[in-house]
Amino acid sequence: MNNLGSMYERGRGVRSDLRAAAGWYRRAAEAGDATGQFNLGLLYESGRGVPRDEGEAARWLQAAADQGLPEAFARLGSYHATGRGGLARNATAAAESYYRAGLAYLQRDRKEGTLRCVEAIRALEKEAGLALPHSALDEQLL
Repeated sequence: MNNLGSMYERGRGVRSDLRAAAGWYRRAAEAGDATGQFNLGLLYESGRGVPRDEGEAARWLQAAADQGLPEAFARLGSYHATGRGGLARNATAAAESYYRAGLAYLQRDRKEGTLRCVEAIRALEKEAGLALPHSALDEQLL
C-alpha cells in the first residue's frame, strides 16, 4: 500500500495524484506500516493531497517514531525544537527525539543520519544553553 502511495505521489507508472497517494498512505498507516505513517505525516505537514494540518502530521509522525523509524524521530525533533504541530517548544524533548533518531540510524548503519542528529543536538545546546545527550552518538561515530 505504501508503495502504491509512493507511485502516485511521484507519478511513477501512474499519473501523479496526491489525493490518491494520501489514500494509499492512509491505508498503509492505518494497517500499522511505519513508512506509510511517516509519508502520510509529511503530506499533512505540507498540505499536499490533504488539508494542511501540523497536529495531524505530528500524530502520524509519532506513530512512525513509536515503531523506531529514524526519520520520524528526527522530524519530531524539529517539531519540538520549533513548537510545531501543537507540541510545546522544548529543547530537551527535541534533543531526545534527535538522540533516538541517531541511535536508530546507527542500528541501520546509516552514519550520515546520525551525524545530522548530533549536529542538530549541538545547535540546540548552543541555542538553549543546555548540556544535552549526544556523547554516546559521538563515540560510535569515531
